[in-house]
Amino acid sequence: SRVRAYMYPDVHPNYSGVFGITYAFPTANLSLLTKDFPLPASLQHKLGSFIIAPQNDGGHEMFAGRQFNFPHQDRAAWDAMANDKELLMEMIQRETEKWSPLVQSVQAQVRTPEAHSLSVWQFDSVPKMDRWFSSTGRVIMLGDAAHGIPPSIGQGANQAFEDGYSLGLLLANADGRINLTDALRSWNDY
Repeated sequence: SRVRAYMYPDVHPNYSGVFGITYAFPTANLSLLTKDFPLPASLQHKLGSFIIAPQNDGGHEMFAGRQFNFPHQDRAAWDAMANDKELLMEMIQRETEKWSPLVQSVQAQVRTPEAHSLSVWQFDSVPKMDRWFSSTGRVIMLGDAAHGIPPSIGQGANQAFEDGYSLGLLLANADGRINLTDALRSWNDY
């Protein structure tokens, strides 16, 4: 978040030791996916986690990804990995036989002509901030900027809506009876 970096220039993200490889493909390619299967889904395994989620309105496309424990690399190494599509597809399909038939079918999609947006994503963590607003109250962080959560599957946007709604309720009900800094501190603590 650029706003986070502006407010806290000395706070930097730290690589968590986990990264993901993600891609998208047509939902129609998944014959094993039943209509009652709850999506989005995070399927856990001793090999890691596999994520399947509708990618667009109507669910005509699926977002899929596999998470791995992986050592930190410099930017050049991450970029080289991101550009090696064959390596990424091979990693998605490692130890396929150890996964469920559903995950195996999702893994197979990475090599279909309709698959696209194959990429890597390093998961970083950020230290907790003491407040989500500037000392003057003129800058307020919402969503993934404030919470430091990954923006996948709309988590950051959803959190921004929740933050905006709760802040709006507080400020509307404060009706000028409480100063802005105290109101923001109360909202931040809540």
